Amino acid sequence: MISEIATNLQKFDQSYDVYSPDLQWFEQLVKSEQEQLNKKFRRDICLFILSGLIILSMGLVAVFNVPNVFLIIQCVLSISLPIIAYLLQRKRVTNL
Repeated sequence: MISEIATNLQKFDQSYDVYSPDLQWFEQLVKSEQEQLNKKFRRDICLFILSGLIILSMGLVAVFNVPNVFLIIQCVLSISLPIIAYLLQRKRVTNL
């Protein structure tokens, strides 16, 4: 019984050819994926730096040109951000 199963399994294995790509194909795939990740990383870093510079310049303009508006915005954000964080945390806890 066991020998019949073993022979049938061997016949089954021999009837289907399994294609396994060669090492060069895998190396090329890995290299292309790394290049794409590096390009995406560079783009993301450039966008991050650019957005940081824009935010910083807008903040400096607000501080030096219109300090009253800057102080009002700071006060409103200082009061509203903890409230928003608390409400989001409470919503997250109730949804669990």
